[in-house]
Amino acid sequence: GRPWQLAVVGGGAAGVEIALCLAERLRQTRPHVAVESSLIDAGETVLEGMRPRVQQLAGAALEAAGSRLRLQAKVVALAEPDGICFNNDATLPTDLAIWATTARPPALLDRIDLPKDEQGFLLTRDTLQSTGADEVFVVGDSGTCDGLRRPKSGVFAVRQGPLLWQNFERLLRGKPLKRWKPQKEFLRLFNTADSRAILAYHGLAAHARWCW
Repeated sequence: GRPWQLAVVGGGAAGVEIALCLAERLRQTRPHVAVESSLIDAGETVLEGMRPRVQQLAGAALEAAGSRLRLQAKVVALAEPDGICFNNDATLPTDLAIWATTARPPALLDRIDLPKDEQGFLLTRDTLQSTGADEVFVVGDSGTCDGLRRPKSGVFAVRQGPLLWQNFERLLRGKPLKRWKPQKEFLRLFNTADSRAILAYHGLAAHARWCW
């Protein structure tokens, strides 16, 4: 007898896509039930750190889809019966809450006595070796390359794989190790659940069917 309340916490790439696609999926599979969607982020804009044009396109897509933006809103708890609770004592009734916030180090890393960055990820050199142990290699989100910091993204993890294997072989054979040189830019595509996508690549930003 009332709309379903969907809340996505985190205004990054994952949060924007989930807010758009999950709400549309619910509308398709349960057309008799109204869905009200909210996207929540503690920052001043969605897709923080990306170009303003990309942020504008994402905001417009969310608005067109009926997803309410709640920015500069810090979530402190999720509890019955209030739903999501904010640091200003406001609440948001919620039937389904999805956390899509930034990457966090797995708990296992707390037990590893090796150098870490300020967020708790293991620090590495550009050879992907720990800065504290030559025989330990770290790739993917668990590692932060000192001096070559990049966003936590599978794009970088995938490209580290072949280099990791080559450096294993080189270490065993006593050869100099290869150095990781991450790309500065990479293609980003955000599904907007309407047979279109937002494309961001270098200075180009577009929202169209051809991007999808």
